Amino acid sequence: MAKINLYFGNPCNDWAQETVTEIALNNDISMREAAFMLFQKLVETIAIKPEGQNSLDTHFSWFFDKSVSVPKIAARSYLKKGSTYPMIVMSKGYVVDKNTFSQIPIKDGAILDFAKRFEEELGFEFLEFKWTGRQKWLNLKQTELPLLQTNMLTNF
Repeated sequence: MAKINLYFGNPCNDWAQETVTEIALNNDISMREAAFMLFQKLVETIAIKPEGQNSLDTHFSWFFDKSVSVPKIAARSYLKKGSTYPMIVMSKGYVVDKNTFSQIPIKDGAILDFAKRFEEELGFEFLEFKWTGRQKWLNLKQTELPLLQTNMLTNF
C-alpha cells in the first residue's frame, strides 16, 4: 500500500515559535517536545471531519477541481542527525471522488501545494516528501523505463 511521508522541520514563523515557547513553559517540557505537541494538535485539528468534510478535503477538492475525500493522516516523528522532527503520514496515495467513488492518484504537485500551505499557515518548515510502499516501487520503475527504452534503441 502506498503511503506518503511529509517531513517537516522547526517552527518557522512568529506565531508557531511563540506558541511552542508557551507550551514548553506551561508544561515544563523541552522545546522539541512542545513543538511536536503543537504539530500533533494542528494535524489532529485539520483532520477532524465534523460534517463529513475537513479542511484537507476542502484543500484537495480545490486542487483537483472536484469534491474529494483525502486519506487518513497522522502526526509522527522522524530522527535526523540525532534530533527528532515532526512528519505527516498520509495513509494512502490517492483521494476518493465523492460523487463517483473512484480513486484519483495524488500527484506530486498536490502534495507540494498542501505542504507549502501548511508551512505558510501553520508555521512548520516543510522539507520534503517521500513515497513509501508500492508507489515508491512504481515511481522507481517509471524512472527506469526511459532508460530501458533508450538502451533498447541504441542496441537495436
